[in-house]
Amino acid sequence: MKIVVDAKSWNPVPDLREVFAHRDLFLTLAYRDVRVRYAQTMLGLGWALFQPLATLLIMVLVFGRAVKVDTQGVPYSLFAITGISAWSYFAFVLKESGSSLIGAQEMVRKIYFPRLIIPLSKATVGLIDMGVA
Repeated sequence: MKIVVDAKSWNPVPDLREVFAHRDLFLTLAYRDVRVRYAQTMLGLGWALFQPLATLLIMVLVFGRAVKVDTQGVPYSLFAITGISAWSYFAFVLKESGSSLIGAQEMVRKIYFPRLIIPLSKATVGLIDMGVA
């Protein structure tokens, strides 16, 4: 049986009801991305903790000690980890979401589902990384 889906008119605001209706696919894709991301690493999920801590150590040594950045009374390590985690999440989502539809083009061609699910599943992986860090 072949189902034909007509194209809707373009709307800048996505229909989130349709995304919610396909939440099982969203959760499956997000779970798959998390498993793939940490399956081949020796540290596993610990890599999500090690990476920002290594960056924090370098930032504290360079900017906290050598440059003496004014944080207005906030401990520099807390000041730095806040910025590092926000920037890392933003950079990860921008990098992964941008190429996610190209990477899933075979699935996009063959199956109908809201295309927004693919970048959202990549953004969820970044949220897990940020939560661990």
